Amino acid sequence: MELSEKIKKMPEFVQEAMASMESVEINGQIGKKYNLSGEEIGDMVGVIAYTILKDISLRNFPGVLKEKLRLSPSTAKIIALDIALKKFLPLRKHLVGIESLIASLGGKIPEVIPKPPVSETATPPPPPSPLPTPREPEEGFGIVHHKKALDIKSALKENSEIGKQLISKAPIKIKGFEEPVKPSIKNWIADYIQLLGSDWHSSVERSEYLFRSPNTQNLAEEERMTLGQILKSYDEDSPLPISPETGLLVLPEPRFTPPLQKAEQEERRNKLEEKEERPFVASLPRPTEVERAEPLKPTPIRPPEIHSPEIPHQPEEGGPKIKGNVIDLKENR
Repeated sequence: MELSEKIKKMPEFVQEAMASMESVEINGQIGKKYNLSGEEIGDMVGVIAYTILKDISLRNFPGVLKEKLRLSPSTAKIIALDIALKKFLPLRKHLVGIESLIASLGGKIPEVIPKPPVSETATPPPPPSPLPTPREPEEGFGIVHHKKALDIKSALKENSEIGKQLISKAPIKIKGFEEPVKPSIKNWIADYIQLLGSDWHSSVERSEYLFRSPNTQNLAEEERMTLGQILKSYDEDSPLPISPETGLLVLPEPRFTPPLQKAEQEERRNKLEEKEERPFVASLPRPTEVERAEPLKPTPIRPPEIHSPEIPHQPEEGGPKIKGNVIDLKENR
């Protein structure tokens, strides 16, 4: 059975937890905390997903994580505990025995344990209509209190200029183009489709793209989160805020943090392993509040010309320079 089919068979509150942007953010935070590379984070995401799907047992989870990420026993134990507290404990009704795993790793259960975002006894929702009811944009994606909010496909159909907005700093490479292209919304979606196809993608597939694909390896954390929100909107029709003044997508202000180089990652990893191992209680995030009762898979509505990347970026002497938030392609015609 394919991964996407397995996810669809999970209880709704499990699907919601796996698909939330909070989950992607926690993955990035854990990776940054333990100096994991993008590929290692992708491997970690896979181990977490298959543990939630129960293909990997809770008892075997620390060992599989250790082997997959090639960690020392002490580092694997620390990371496994962090994951168990932040990712698995909110799903304790689904992952029976998680408390025992946490105890075996030297951790303690927080006094206040949050409830799952959706009742584990909820019945499956009906299929979505061709025009799903608009929902409020998720918190954390720029300014969310706007009168207008559209999913990315509808937004691109309504205003093609949105496709030219930049969501990362460095140019990206797309198959079929010799030169790097501008890191616009349209080009990022084109890269996503080239690698994963134009059909619906599960949250695990989306996370693996965000952390393991060639173009995402050197993204700053803010860029990765912005891209993740847009790709989630592409897959699930989740709404994004549109500025009533400009008609463009409201993007968060960039605060670019350069990614760690491999040598820096190894140095920090070594320091982590040298530290004395001590039991600790990690803070437990509250699961994402769910406002909808629709299944994850939407009716596909593909924007026009979304597969066609923009004109390749022409780097100037001294490196590529991209100005502004919206690409003006008139100069290239």
